[in-house]
Amino acid sequence: MKFALKFSCDDLWSNPVHEPAMKIECPLPDDLFSEQWAERFVRLWNGDEGLVSSLADKGFCAVVAFGLTDEPLPRCHFEIERGNLGRIGAGGRQPDWDVRATPDRWAAWLEHPPGLLSIGMAYASSELQFFRGDYITMIKDPAMAGPFVKCLELVSRSCRRGS
Repeated sequence: MKFALKFSCDDLWSNPVHEPAMKIECPLPDDLFSEQWAERFVRLWNGDEGLVSSLADKGFCAVVAFGLTDEPLPRCHFEIERGNLGRIGAGGRQPDWDVRATPDRWAAWLEHPPGLLSIGMAYASSELQFFRGDYITMIKDPAMAGPFVKCLELVSRSCRRGS
């Protein structure tokens, strides 16, 4: 006996029993991307020998910025010199990498730091955007993708007191 199943996502939404889940607003911590947060981030970054050495091996030097997708400017800038996170602020330089996410995406990642799958899904849904920098090229290079995932983990850890 053969069975044929015909199903589409539209069937779910047309059935009142399967209404989309209510969107829950996730507040961001007040200190995310603040000067105090940035100091903790720098301390955690430079204390991670694996992260620093992997970027130093690539000779990675850049100005990296973080912020929210719905704001015209990033909230913070860092200079990376041969893997070490140096000065907070761009010193007037344009960021090479301007990484933005929606407030809900940042809040979710602060609660549970992302892996490659979560990052890819956020990028595909525009919850993660690169205002500057090339996500596709970066994520295809394991020597850069790993440090990027670690970077987002450190964003989360920097929000925890005692870090």
